[in-house]
Amino acid sequence: MRFAKAALLGSFAVIALACTSVTVPSIPPINTPSIPPGASTVPVGQTACRLVTQDEMNTVFGGTVTIEPGETGDCTITPPDSFIPLVMRYGTSETIATGKLITSNGQDLTIGGSPAYYGEFAGGILYVEKGGQTLVLQAPLSTELKDKLIAVANVAITRFP
Repeated sequence: MRFAKAALLGSFAVIALACTSVTVPSIPPINTPSIPPGASTVPVGQTACRLVTQDEMNTVFGGTVTIEPGETGDCTITPPDSFIPLVMRYGTSETIATGKLITSNGQDLTIGGSPAYYGEFAGGILYVEKGGQTLVLQAPLSTELKDKLIAVANVAITRFP
């Protein structure tokens, strides 16, 4: 949220400077982490979005969210007060064990009776293992959404393969 406020204030500064005929260099787009092609093992024609409904996510986030399927089977869920979406994906290429190697501030959890792990790396990441696959929820650039990631996982795990 702090990042969003800083970005908004920066935008106002750019607009104010533009109104005074000062040339301002362009700002490069923000690059959020993405899933490399082929990283997901979601069955063809399906996306992780099938694990949640619009109404469920609206309830979790307390307002209207945007849910969009990605090209690699991932799902982006954009909360009503953010322009940076959460990313939900599942497959066999990620595990709790590897998550523990790359994250800090970790915590072992249980979600829907399955082992889970929350850690931080360029934001919060939640891993839930079930049936030989791992559900991954990632909040790029935000560690303040841990409880929301857990709430989404509690919904998604009920439909997890």
